[in-house]
Amino acid sequence: MPTTTSSEHTDPSAPLWRLGVQALTQGYAEGRFTPADALQAVLQRLQAVQPTLNPVATLDAERALQAAQASTQRWQAGAPRSALDGVPVSVKDSLVTGGLRTTWGSRVFEQQVPVDDELPVARLRQAGALLFAKTNVPEFTVQGYTDNGLFGTTRNPWNPALTPGGSSGGAVCAVASGVGPLALATDGGGSIRRPAGHCGLVGLKPTTGRIPRHGGLPEILLHFEVVGPIGRTVADVATMLDVLAGPDRRDAASLHLPPARAARGAAAAARAAPAPGGRRAGGPGDRHRGGRGGAPLRRAGPRGAHAGPLRPAGGDQPGRVAGA
Repeated sequence: MPTTTSSEHTDPSAPLWRLGVQALTQGYAEGRFTPADALQAVLQRLQAVQPTLNPVATLDAERALQAAQASTQRWQAGAPRSALDGVPVSVKDSLVTGGLRTTWGSRVFEQQVPVDDELPVARLRQAGALLFAKTNVPEFTVQGYTDNGLFGTTRNPWNPALTPGGSSGGAVCAVASGVGPLALATDGGGSIRRPAGHCGLVGLKPTTGRIPRHGGLPEILLHFEVVGPIGRTVADVATMLDVLAGPDRRDAASLHLPPARAARGAAAAARAAPAPGGRRAGGPGDRHRGGRGGAPLRRAGPRGAHAGPLRPAGGDQPGRVAGA
């Protein structure tokens, strides 16, 4: 499928549905467009791709438009709630959303409409993010592809003949096809990381407790499953993590971790520090980090030689948005 250059993620002249978090919020601050404009562009983009790709299980357009109007007023008053105020964000259909059905991809929960948001969802809503849709999942989120008897198959936007993976297949499909710059998802055994890899995105499984949880669905994978962000750039994912992270007394695992920004700074300092013998120190998985400035990860060739950047299906560069 045709793609756009990754520079359009920050290009103010690009269609609004292609823009990342920084470009959107800069536009809001400068009055060039509003959160309501951005949300309308994302909803129109969803109409274009949903019949073919099927990223979304349930839409919450009316409440999201109301939230966008409120966000527009805050930006016009120079008082946004956070760095995500007015940014469209989708939510995986295994995360509990108050007033919007949460099916877990199963007919068993087809009509389940919770009363309250679970904690990470509530934090996004309080931060002013525009929660406009629930994204598709395999039933009970226990498959490496995304298909169920309730909403059908979700496809890879780079090549609809392929799967986006699972269980966050709807989430990565949405972000990679321009249906919101960010998605909230879960990862127990790779459910963020593998689909992000299938679609050329950035997906993070945080440390247990980094994003506290409370009020969610029954635990299947216990503490192995955490909530994490999916985006098109490292910067966008880091921004979302900063909004979501922080201790909460209802999640004991969250109470004894350093702040997310401090943790990132300490990790960077540790990697940069010289180790005995003059070699640079590195943490677990250090050989597989991206390069400076969020450069794409690369395959390790013989004896660690680089064999070129990982690419989505079809050979397109990572970080781009799949076109229609």
